[in-house]
Amino acid sequence: MKIITDQKHSSDSTLNVPEDTRYIEKIAKLFGLDEQNIEVYKVLFGQIWELEKKLKDYYSKYEKLKRR
Repeated sequence: MKIITDQKHSSDSTLNVPEDTRYIEKIAKLFGLDEQNIEVYKVLFGQIWELEKKLKDYYSKYEKLKRR
């Protein structure tokens, strides 16, 4: 899972939901989690991804306003 840690270098940490979802499935199976838990992790990851995207968009808007 890739997390945006520095907004100035966000291009270095692009989010890839399908790839990261497969990664989560592999990790969950390694830990012996059942299908229900895997689905919960995928849903939570999707929500986190959406929030990260919104945060990135808000930050971009903030930077534009700050320059004015």
